[in-house]
Amino acid sequence: MLENYIKEARELNTYDLEHIEGYKLYYSKIKNTLSLLTYLCLIGFGLFLIITDTRNEAVLLGGFSIVFFLYMLVKTIGNLMVRNPVIILTRDKIYHLKTNQWYSLYEYELDDMNYKTLAFRRKNATGYIEFAESRWDLSSDDEFMSLLRVYTHSLERK
Repeated sequence: MLENYIKEARELNTYDLEHIEGYKLYYSKIKNTLSLLTYLCLIGFGLFLIITDTRNEAVLLGGFSIVFFLYMLVKTIGNLMVRNPVIILTRDKIYHLKTNQWYSLYEYELDDMNYKTLAFRRKNATGYIEFAESRWDLSSDDEFMSLLRVYTHSLERK
């Protein structure tokens, strides 16, 4: 189902999260701007295929690429509009903005098998992911990962 990322970003900006203590992870403006420019170039390439080539295959490929990259473009614009932190990490909890929930580090674990997303799932559960964020879209994700490892290691030692 298609989501309205711009409307969602406006709603997410209404939350007041400044008073919450912890490590805050935001969407990266630079990375999302690069994604935006890339999608604009790919949309232009799709338009080029439609205009210059008269074969049906190229027009169909150009049309599909325009629709897909327009969807990704709107998602990236939504990411750029979000001003609040996407994830807040404290010593024993993690907060996710889009679900507006706190998750205990005792009960949830990081599942980053492909190293491209931050995905959290309940410990000893089979496959159900509570929330996931693309690491490309986030700023300082490596610093966040190292801090998360320190916190989870300290919880395991208790």
